[in-house]
Parts: sequence; C-alpha cells; structure tokens
Amino acid sequence: MKQDAVRKVKFLHCADLHIDCPFSSLPDVVAQNRRQTLRNVFLNIIDIAINEKVDFLFISGDLFEHNYVTLSSINFINECFKKIPNVKIFLTCGNHDPAVQSSHYFSYKWENNVITFKKRISYAYIDEFDAYIYGSSFLNFEEPECFIPNFDPLDKNAINILLTHGTLDFDLDNCKYNPISSEYLDELSMDYVGLGHFHKKFIKGNVYNPGSPEPLGFDEIGPHGVFVGTIDKRESLKIDVEFIPTNINSYESLEITIPSINNDLLVIDEIKNKIGKVVPNPKDFLAQISIKGYLQKGFLLDTDYIYNCLYSEFFYLNIINNTSPDYDWEVLAKEPGLRGLFVSKILDKISNEPDEDKKRILYSSLHYGVQAIDENDVNI
Repeated sequence: MKQDAVRKVKFLHCADLHIDCPFSSLPDVVAQNRRQTLRNVFLNIIDIAINEKVDFLFISGDLFEHNYVTLSSINFINECFKKIPNVKIFLTCGNHDPAVQSSHYFSYKWENNVITFKKRISYAYIDEFDAYIYGSSFLNFEEPECFIPNFDPLDKNAINILLTHGTLDFDLDNCKYNPISSEYLDELSMDYVGLGHFHKKFIKGNVYNPGSPEPLGFDEIGPHGVFVGTIDKRESLKIDVEFIPTNINSYESLEITIPSINNDLLVIDEIKNKIGKVVPNPKDFLAQISIKGYLQKGFLLDTDYIYNCLYSEFFYLNIINNTSPDYDWEVLAKEPGLRGLFVSKILDKISNEPDEDKKRILYSSLHYGVQAIDENDVNI
C-alpha cells in the first residue's frame, strides 16, 4: 500500500456499445443512421467523463463488433480516448469483441492511457489511488463455463475492482457466455464488480451492470445509460453510484386493438392517440406497432397507406397487421340458441347507440361474449 495514495477514485462505467453493429433487421439507411448514433453516444460518454472529472473509464466488454468493425471506427474510438488523456481507460473483452489473435486489441496501437485486459485474469495497479483493477476477458466468441479464476486480492486494504463480461445468475446450465453466480463473485472480495453483457441496467450487491448506453432492439425499452460513481476507501468502504441516461433513440413496441375496423383513418387516429400518450417525441423513436382487431365484412386493411401517413413522424416505423376477418354478425344473429340470441341483442343495442365510443365498447362485448360461448374462455 502506498502511504500517500488518495484511496478515493471517481469512475465512469459503461459496456455494450456494440460500435458498428450491423442492425440487419432494419433498412440499410436506418441501419446506417443507427451506427452513427452509436458513435454519437460514445462521444457523449466521453463528454460525461470530462464533465464529471472522472479518474477511470471502465468498459466492460462489447465495445465494438469484431466481425463488422471497420478500421475507421477503431480510429474513431481511439480519437475519443485522446480527448481524455488524464483518464485511465480499462477495457475488458466481451463475446462480441473477444481477445482473439485477429482482434484490434492485439494489432492496433491504442492511446497510452488505455489498458486492455486480454487474459483470463490480469490486473493493473494504479499507485496514485492504491487501486487494483482486475480484468477477466472472453478469449473466444463463446465461453460455456465461467472463466473468472478464483483468486484473492493482492491487498484487501487497497481499492479492488473487477471488470468482466458475462451472464449473472441466469440459466447457468445452458449458457454460452461466461455463466457467473453472485455467490462466486462474493468469494472474490471485490469492492466493485463492473459487469457487462446484459443490456438492461441492474445492481445486485456489489455487482453493477449499466446496460447498453444506446438500446439496440425492440426488447430494450426504457432509458439506457452509464454509471458514474466514487469508491472511497480512506477509512471504511463507501460506494456512491449514479445512473446517467445517454440514449439518443428509443425503441417502443405498441399494440393497437380496435374491436371493429371498417376504415384506415380510424386506425391512424387510434395510433396517433396512443402514441401521444406514451411517446413524448416520436422523432427519436423506433416504433413497432401491431394492429389487432376484427375487420368488418368486405374491408381490407391498407397497411402501406397507414405507414405512408405516419412514417415521417418517427425515426423508424414498422406496422404489423395482426387483424382478423370479423364474424358475419347477421348470420350469427339468426342462429337458434344462446349465441344467436346474444348476438342479436347486442346488435340491436349497437344500432340504437349514437355515441361512437360506446359502440366500440359494445363491439368489444360482442366479440368477448361470442368467444366465451365458443371457447369457454376470453382472451383480453
């Protein structure tokens, strides 16, 4: 232990940038825009590091996509690192950027402030802070067994931090990506474990996973960002961590259900109404909208028309038609028995109801009632 060490460090922890992600499910122009967005988010992260005056920048794997990253993007990342010459940058390798021999982690000359962990376990000691930063990295694209060795900190009185990338407490028997248990990490006696791999943020004990700073798909809704924190071990251990949002775009999956559909404008109005309630700025959103409901007899939904009326309001829009042809209510109303009686009664109420909102409620009742009679169950 260095006697005059500060023993208090401020850091920014991020993971899963996935720079040069192909976004293969999106149209080429949109995918290209999304790749540029990832660069812009990384620039914002560097700005946060500058504004917060951090000492360390932790990147816990999947900084870039090994199979797709260009030299231009590697140069861009390194230029970003040049902007923070006084910040120590620690990189661990994930399953998308593993420490394979063909990796830029081996062949590229990174800035002097960059420390890359390219082994199962290695460490850097920063004497100014009396801090040991341990890194445990992917050496292959798949690691079906936990590759973090069981080790004791070199000095338990120093600041001890472990950076790695893996799957924590999640189907550990059928996992291809460094399955780790919380109990195992507890045995390592780290002050802070900086994890990557899950794209949703979480904190579990001393394990911190910031998630992806920019969402990458429709299964990654909500805010995304980084952790900025301090570790103070001058007397007793004190950790203070704040989540800072960084995402530029957001994903939103919406389901629009209309009991009885007889024109496209009705669907467009319903979409606009729902979007206005849940999405503050549609231009920043990639929206996937599923339309459900029943099409009245003879009507076909024109999803191209609906898309053309709405696409300019979003960063990206995908319309999914999950509608079904409606029942032939007039035929059902003439049936003998309970179903026919129920349908005829509700149709009479609909024909005498002047309020359109109440009509929709009655149509919903009509569908649910027939479903209950036919299937002895209701899907709501």
